[in-house]
Amino acid sequence: MIYFSPEQADRLTLLAGERRVTKATIVRYAVDRLLDDLNNGQLELPLGL
Repeated sequence: MIYFSPEQADRLTLLAGERRVTKATIVRYAVDRLLDDLNNGQLELPLGL
């Protein structure tokens, strides 16, 4: 399960409405991009995350 702050949830809801896609679609896309960036060395997370 993923927990969002109220502000994040509001922003996600607005974006989903603007793009006319589900919130789950946006989250899956974002996770895929994050994983690709991490695997390609384009992004590093601080230790402990």
